[in-house]
Amino acid sequence: MSAQRIPFRPIGSATLSFDGKSQYESIPNCNEINFSREQDFTITARISANPTQNQSFGEHSVMEKWDETGPYPFVIRYFSQGPDLGRILVAHYDGGTYPLIKSKTLFNDGKFHHVAFVRRTENGKGMLYLYIDGKLEGNHLDVTSGETQNNSPLYLGCRGSGTTGKYHFAGQIKDLEIYSVGLAQHEIAALAAQKPNLLLILADDLGVDALRIDDVTGHVTVALDGSDENARVPRRLPNLEKLLSSGLHFTRAWAHPTCSPTRGSLFTGLHPWKNGVGFPSPPGNDTLAMKPKSGKTIVSLAEALRGAGYRCGMFGKWDLGEPILTPPLAGFRPIGGETLSLDGKSQHRAITNSEEINFAREQDFTVASWIRAEPAQGERDADIIEKWDQNGPYPFVIRYINEGADLGKIVAARYDGTNNPGVRSTTLLNDSKFHHVTFVRRTENGKGVLYLYVDGKLEGSAPDTTTGNTENNSPLYLGCRGGFACFFAGQIRDLQIFHRGLTQTEVASISIKRTPLDWGWDRFEGFFEGGFRPVSNLHYGYSREQTEFRSMTLGTLDTKPAGYNAPLTALETSERTAENALVKSRCAEYLRAVAPDIGEKQPDIRYYVWKKSFEDRPTGVRLFARSPTERTHMYATRDQVYAAKSWIGQMLGAPWCVALTLATPHDPYHIPPAESYTIEFKDPANPTVHEMFVAMVESMDFYIGKLLNSEEPEIREQLRNTVIVFVTDNGTQDTNPDNRAQLLDKDKGDDKNSPYIGAVHVPMIIADGGSLLGCRPCYLSGAGDKAAVHGVCKDLVHIVDIYKTFTDIAGVEAPWAEDSQSLKPYLQSTSVAPRKYNFGQQYPKTDDRVTPKFASITDGTYKLSWIRRLSEIVDGGAKDGYDYAFSKLEPHDAAKGALKEAPIPDFRKDPALLAKAKELHAEMSKQRLDAGDIEDAQRAPLPFPPL
Repeated sequence: MSAQRIPFRPIGSATLSFDGKSQYESIPNCNEINFSREQDFTITARISANPTQNQSFGEHSVMEKWDETGPYPFVIRYFSQGPDLGRILVAHYDGGTYPLIKSKTLFNDGKFHHVAFVRRTENGKGMLYLYIDGKLEGNHLDVTSGETQNNSPLYLGCRGSGTTGKYHFAGQIKDLEIYSVGLAQHEIAALAAQKPNLLLILADDLGVDALRIDDVTGHVTVALDGSDENARVPRRLPNLEKLLSSGLHFTRAWAHPTCSPTRGSLFTGLHPWKNGVGFPSPPGNDTLAMKPKSGKTIVSLAEALRGAGYRCGMFGKWDLGEPILTPPLAGFRPIGGETLSLDGKSQHRAITNSEEINFAREQDFTVASWIRAEPAQGERDADIIEKWDQNGPYPFVIRYINEGADLGKIVAARYDGTNNPGVRSTTLLNDSKFHHVTFVRRTENGKGVLYLYVDGKLEGSAPDTTTGNTENNSPLYLGCRGGFACFFAGQIRDLQIFHRGLTQTEVASISIKRTPLDWGWDRFEGFFEGGFRPVSNLHYGYSREQTEFRSMTLGTLDTKPAGYNAPLTALETSERTAENALVKSRCAEYLRAVAPDIGEKQPDIRYYVWKKSFEDRPTGVRLFARSPTERTHMYATRDQVYAAKSWIGQMLGAPWCVALTLATPHDPYHIPPAESYTIEFKDPANPTVHEMFVAMVESMDFYIGKLLNSEEPEIREQLRNTVIVFVTDNGTQDTNPDNRAQLLDKDKGDDKNSPYIGAVHVPMIIADGGSLLGCRPCYLSGAGDKAAVHGVCKDLVHIVDIYKTFTDIAGVEAPWAEDSQSLKPYLQSTSVAPRKYNFGQQYPKTDDRVTPKFASITDGTYKLSWIRRLSEIVDGGAKDGYDYAFSKLEPHDAAKGALKEAPIPDFRKDPALLAKAKELHAEMSKQRLDAGDIEDAQRAPLPFPPL
């Protein structure tokens, strides 16, 4: 964001009220408000005019950079009499010429309206624009020829001051912003909509037992109730404390027991059995299902928010699918990252003819796009993608059939003037959902064959029977034929055209959603997998045995790579050895700089040598698993926060959603950069896993502070209008996975990846960016201008609720997110229907007979769990041995705010307890214990067995 796009706010967050008699404010003259004749500017404010003004004259000065002497750069005035009663006027004046615009909208309704007066240079000429509530009201050529600057203050509520002040205005002014640039219409619309930005900070493997929030003192600390005395000492986390003081702490928030299921729910609004993600891969399925066995509609959070004009970026861990092909395919993208919306009447897009879109008879090609068709189309054929203007041949067309037995299908074809081979789909596209359509011409055995794929699956094929020329000079029409006929109603996005016929595997790689960009995110910077262990072993060519999962050190990179899943060839061994040597050199240099006391003795380097992936929708750039030598910040937490910060700094003109999905404090445990933690290791040469965990959490807080406390105006400008959520994905890890003998706390088996409360009870804070920065609350407040909402909420909430909270803030209806319940009423002090129950589960693939499979439900006091008995597993899914466990939730002995379970093994003997267990079982039975058999089309999600 340029400095010009940082507004001058002369009244800050104040709301100014004027009586129309004598009240006014004056802002001293300065460069920020004094614009010369050819200087672009934007004046925006929210203005409420009293229907009755208090003076007899019919014109009232709302905002006036003028004291009635000489020229002025801008004024905004209100009419209280005559034919313009209720309208406003904006103008620019050089002492002789007076270009002005009057509004069409009436302001005498007593409501606030957003007003934007813009001077913008276009094609070498100045244009004046007036926008009301984000919509253009009128424009005028800037015909001034003399100077427009003056030495007058900026008067608010009148013209002139003191006894000479006149034309007083009765009403209110707030959110006054002055830019030294002419903002575009979409930027004005975003300011008018005043939708807050959305920042989600998701930590990894950090339960309430380790991250402790004391609502009485306002302290947020990290400590481990384990064998290490040094790690038992609470250490404060100042930046999370700032969030706590600026919002609401939800003390009874749940997630799911492991990372992938939680992320699946968070980003779909559905519980794991409905979206198909039950456990990290390989024992589980950690890839979001486009068409899950549950039959539910999967719409990602980014897809929902982009429909409301949000730009969405994710920085950190994805863990919901990996790309099929690396490197990714990249074709010609005639509409870039834009989503075209077409009304079926006149809207269309014409792409100028070029070699990229014009294919000869024997030339192979692929045309691929995501397409959403409205069920109701206006014409018999609705042309979606058409390289034809009804004259002569064409290389390709994709059309929607709107009549007869094939209603709802599509046809893809080409034409040489005589022969017209094509393929029709079997899939119907009239369900208002996006489908990926791929039309391929591929030469096989010396002959051309046409293929049509929908959602990555082959729909049909036909021989290419063209014998004459198929090229033409027509543009490529999107949404019509020739610009005048066969208009299509729906949407087109991610259109790609290739100069070769893609294989079926390649078609699948661009049509099956697997990465953040596939699921609607505009920018992704991070890693696709669940963590850096054992992925780094794979990336650097080492086998499982070579590191034995204990650690990866700089010394490891001296070891000859042997291959992770299969032996390396001589060339691969040579290439990996050379790459590892370069990484070792750079990493050693980096460690000496950021952790000089530890340096090359770092216990584990995987947080430093991880390989980063990058996806960007606007440019189409996709880079996977890039060397750490290519990035500035090798350390993962720092890189993820700074990448998010950089992207936020570039945003203006549309609201954004950032998911900062941090890797930390997920293992492998290590020593972060020295600047970021305070704990002093008892033995610096041999830090304990407990000490390193504490250091990692402190480091997380430190780097979060680099974003939240940024002094850069382009960052603060964004954050002051941001709702900020901090939450974690599941409970704390019980042991060190690189050495299972090392316990993080004293109780083994009660945290992550377990059926107990420690696996699902997570910290959650929702804060207001305006309050955080000492400004007026941007969202967490009661009706009108009430004070900020902050404090403690003891109702049950779930991480799945973030989905509808965000869509609700964005103004998006999301009926498909049926397990999510908006927390907006808590944020704005309106009536709330609280959750009655929280549900959590994990399940592996059906053929996995070892990974724990369980589910739990609670009413906040009692908890019922279904647990598969590994000792009695038999093939057949529903025949698995299982137990139901019933317990009462009680305060934890050592960790303030945490809970523990008091088992009640004989609950069936107590009528009251049995009734409560049956109540919980009835609620649990509304869910399913898994997503069905991915490999077996017949096996549906399994119900919970009787209590």
